Amino acid sequence: LDHFCVDYLSARYRQQLLAMSTLLFLTTNTSKMLLHTPVFPKYFPAIIKLLAWHPRTVSSEILPLIPAMVGPTTFAELFHTLLDLPLTAAFMEQYDRPEESPADAQFSRLGLDRLWPAFRAVQQYVMRNEAGVEGMCIWEARDEAHLSMIRVLWNSLPVTPRVSSVCKLVPRCLRVYLNVLLTNAPPSCIEKVVPLLLQRFASLYPVDFFLNAVHSLIIDTLQAIFQQWPSFLISLRNEVVDAISMPLDVQGRRLVLHLCWIIGELLSPAMCSECRGDVAVFFEALEMLAYEAISVRPEDPAEKKRRTLRGLQSSAPKGEIE
Repeated sequence: LDHFCVDYLSARYRQQLLAMSTLLFLTTNTSKMLLHTPVFPKYFPAIIKLLAWHPRTVSSEILPLIPAMVGPTTFAELFHTLLDLPLTAAFMEQYDRPEESPADAQFSRLGLDRLWPAFRAVQQYVMRNEAGVEGMCIWEARDEAHLSMIRVLWNSLPVTPRVSSVCKLVPRCLRVYLNVLLTNAPPSCIEKVVPLLLQRFASLYPVDFFLNAVHSLIIDTLQAIFQQWPSFLISLRNEVVDAISMPLDVQGRRLVLHLCWIIGELLSPAMCSECRGDVAVFFEALEMLAYEAISVRPEDPAEKKRRTLRGLQSSAPKGEIE
């Protein structure tokens, strides 16, 4: 199994017949594979890479397999893997070329040198074939150099028809993933999903329709989670407050708006009777947010004129005013 997933499949993933045969076998034997092998929790990166390269032909076979990949040890890494699938597809097209000689691989392409440590770390992450390798998931390690390299790749790799197709499929895969979690996972597991949703909202492949679809899904999921478990607002107060306090773009302000609604609708002092300061943290953050919104709001011309006249009247001698 290790030889097939790590050595054979990773070297021949471009063969469409092999990809279809592999996924059909896994779909047909899902229950047996779950009971007797670690193929889904351990080798899901190799399986999902087939979708990155064959998005038009294997999507119907991948979707039924996603529930088998979700588990207590895999849900976080699988979440990042699905969101990074457009990057994986673009990277495979641009940098994983079997016809390229080792000498050519030394030269930079799109201004990026393959020998850079950050580049090699991103390459190992997106092209990995096994899950659960310590330090491999860049979003969990949070090394700033590696995250910066991902952003560079986002903005330099071309959006090809394959990448566009993958961007359309990822929200469907993510919806299946989240439905499985919300339906079957224990609250302790779902609580750990919220920081992941907040973390990746502003860290996605920059394709507009992909951003819109994933952002809507993240917002809907956050609302569903907090409505079912409002106590998470207290246990995750630091993450929520950080999310509404960070300077974001237009899409980020959309997240902040919905988080404000969640806080106003669901937060209650009764949720933390032992420590009222937990609630005060939210109100302080909202007060600061409101102050910033007022300070950057364009001033109405009529109000500006009235304020100027009041200033002149207050500074002029009393006799002149009369």
